[in-house]
This record gives sequence, structure tokens and C-alpha cells, in this order.
Amino acid sequence: MNKTSKQTITDFGKQWKRYPDNKGYYGSVDLFKDFCGSLISEEDVRGKSILEIGSGTGRIVNMLIELGAKHVYAIEPSESYDVLISNTKLSRDKVTCYQVSGENVPNVEVDLAISFGVLHHIPEPKPVVDRVYEVLKKGGKFVVWVYGYEGNETYLSIFLPLRKITKKLPDFLLALIANIFNIVMSVYIWLCEFINLPMKKYVLKVFDKLDWHSRKMVIFDQLNPSYAKYYCKNEAENLLKFSCFKNIRIINRHNYSWTISGEK
Repeated sequence: MNKTSKQTITDFGKQWKRYPDNKGYYGSVDLFKDFCGSLISEEDVRGKSILEIGSGTGRIVNMLIELGAKHVYAIEPSESYDVLISNTKLSRDKVTCYQVSGENVPNVEVDLAISFGVLHHIPEPKPVVDRVYEVLKKGGKFVVWVYGYEGNETYLSIFLPLRKITKKLPDFLLALIANIFNIVMSVYIWLCEFINLPMKKYVLKVFDKLDWHSRKMVIFDQLNPSYAKYYCKNEAENLLKFSCFKNIRIINRHNYSWTISGEK
């Protein structure tokens, strides 16, 4: 694991300990369905053994349990592992947590694998995707969500230069900046009701549904990590294609990101 990967894991460990809550729409099954679109259904989750790569605070784990998953294997390498354990304790008999990186997933056998908002923070994701392929049952599916490049050009022209500074700031100062942006975003949400602004669809269909605390966390999340890649469509498809996945499908989520699925 290279230095950037280690630093990114450290960054997120601190972030999830600062923001451990998964309340409201941010932790809801409705948001899970929004991530997946038509790529998987409730029937694909219910009664299945599922692997999640990058479980953080247990947000997606709890969504999967609520949807009826038989068992979830949660992978989280950072120091927020303790938060993951705490936030999933009510489903202890259905959740097994491992404090390892994605390429070191233990020898479990699963029907479905999920990784939302994780692979775009890994400089070399192929070993992780390869390992997921190995532990999936034949016919099993891997569903991934990553940031998109297309549709984000205006946003990236502002936030990429800004993040060169903010990723070096101490968390308490970054939290203050996130609060300021949160106020600005309240105005932006209102303007999106009347004007066709960049990322309007995402802002109105997702961001506007989050409570104040969750919005602040999302902003902090954008400014904090040491590494983040915004995938073009063909790059997103190749994430799974280059690891031998077949029947690859991809959807453009709210004109700013990609959800991809592939089968073993």
C-alpha cells in the first residue's frame, strides 16, 4: 500500500470518528435505492450474503440489513472501525466486521458485493476489485458507485484547486469551512429551484433531502481526502471489465456520478 493510500485511510478514520451518525435520509434505504437505480432490486439483497468494501460508520451495512440481507461482511481498514462496530451492534448476529484493506478481504463466499464512494479514493483499485471477484459466488454481482467527471466540470474547476489547500488543514478548521459552505449551499439549493445551475439534479434530488448536519459532513467529505478521482464513463466501466467481470451495466446518477454493476 502506497503512502497516499495510507494517508487517505487515516483521513477517513478521523472523519468518521468526527461524524459517526447516519441519521435521516443520509442513512435511509431510499438513498440506497437512489445509489443503485435499476442495477439491483430488493430481491437481490433479501436473504443474501453480502460483502461491503469501505464500511466507514456502518451506514450501508445497516441499509442492507434493513433490506433483509442474511449476512453482511463489512470491511473497514481505518481507525473508525470502532464506530462501525458500535453502529452495527443491534445486528451483531448478522454482521461480521474486518479491519483490513479491500485487497485483503478474508476467504468469505458472498452472493453480492457493494462499494459506494470508496474506489474513487483508492489510487490503485484493481487489487481490491480482483479480490472481490475471487470471493463472489459464480453469478454473483459487484455494484460500485464512484464520482463522475462528466457533468462535474464546473464543480471540479473550483473544488480541485481548493482541495489542494483544505486537505492539509486540521479537521477543526476544515469543519468551520464546511459550515460556511453549508450556509452558501442553502442559498444554492433555493436558486436551483428557479435556475438551471450546475449539479441541479443532484442538489434537488439528494442534497436537499439531507439534514443540516449531514450536509456539513458531505461538504467536509469533499474537502478532506488526500486522494479522489473523478471517473470518465469508460474508466468507470473498466474498473470491473479489467477484473474479468461480465454483463457490465452503468447508469449516470443525477448527471454527476456513475453506478456500475458486473457479474462473475
